[in-house]
Amino acid sequence: MDSIVSVIKQQIKTKKISIRNLARNCGLDHSFLAKVINGRRTLPREEKVLKRLARALGLDPVWFVFAAGLVPQEYQKLFSDPKFISGLIRNRARPAVFGSEASLSTESENKKTITEELL
Repeated sequence: MDSIVSVIKQQIKTKKISIRNLARNCGLDHSFLAKVINGRRTLPREEKVLKRLARALGLDPVWFVFAAGLVPQEYQKLFSDPKFISGLIRNRARPAVFGSEASLSTESENKKTITEELL
């Protein structure tokens, strides 16, 4: 989770937005979000909240949910397939899809890239 908080901090700095405005844009309490950013609270684990936060930061929501350590709803069926998991394990030496450059792509590009890598 620390790395995802770092991404949040980086986007706040890059986009020059206040924590209050970010919280308002994603429907979170600003004091709660400030505590998350300062390490006094943990980031919510609800997918809907994470996706709203990602959109407010201008990031791909699916990438953001994966980066937070969760499997997005639209990929859960795929990740419950033993053949798919075996394929991931066999191909684990390949470069990671979720690197820092993934956050710079558009949502549709990321979905296509992630899906291609996962299949």
